[in-house]
Amino acid sequence: MAHAFAITLRCRAGAADTFRRVLGEITPACQAEPGSIVWQAHQSLEDGDVFLVYETYVDEDAYAAHLATPAFERVEQELFPLLVDREVRAYAAIGG
Repeated sequence: MAHAFAITLRCRAGAADTFRRVLGEITPACQAEPGSIVWQAHQSLEDGDVFLVYETYVDEDAYAAHLATPAFERVEQELFPLLVDREVRAYAAIGG
């Protein structure tokens, strides 16, 4: 069953350029991961310090594998220290 994640990230003031750069750089690798269906980062049109990362994987194991990638390691090392808030919501697919 597919698993989707909507992750809202709020960065510190002045850190949006770093978020935009790093998320843009890791996007191709995340999209190419085995088991990745959708991986897309977005920046809020209303508040430039807020980002949404929407990810869908074929199953929970594919998501767990994503968390062990160099791309996610970059997020942990380069973006997590700049976070003010982070909210992760997980969803399971309905129907076919």
